[in-house]
Amino acid sequence: MALQRKTWNTVLISLGLVLVILSLVWLYAIFPPLAKLPADHHKVINFEGTYEVMNPETQSLDEIPVNVVREQQATEVQDNVLIINQTVTTAHALAGMELPQFGLAEVLGVDRSTRQYVAG
Repeated sequence: MALQRKTWNTVLISLGLVLVILSLVWLYAIFPPLAKLPADHHKVINFEGTYEVMNPETQSLDEIPVNVVREQQATEVQDNVLIINQTVTTAHALAGMELPQFGLAEVLGVDRSTRQYVAG
């Protein structure tokens, strides 16, 4: 009986050590590269909704149904900062015509590890 208990203790301790070693390998060797934003980041996001715009003639808000497309395309990596070109295009949902006054084109810098925006 004592021999079986000693064998089980040895097996459980060995299994625990193996799990600790595997978790350390995962934490410090495998996970960090996986957690970074990829250098070939490309994302397209579509929104549907309404914008409220002031009508100067009636002095009231008019609702405009819109479709918004946000596209992000990574262009390069500089010192672990991912440079992303972001374009936001807005179109009238019913007429289909583009509304350039609501569009946007900008360049973003994002830290690949922390995913925080970087100024500059």
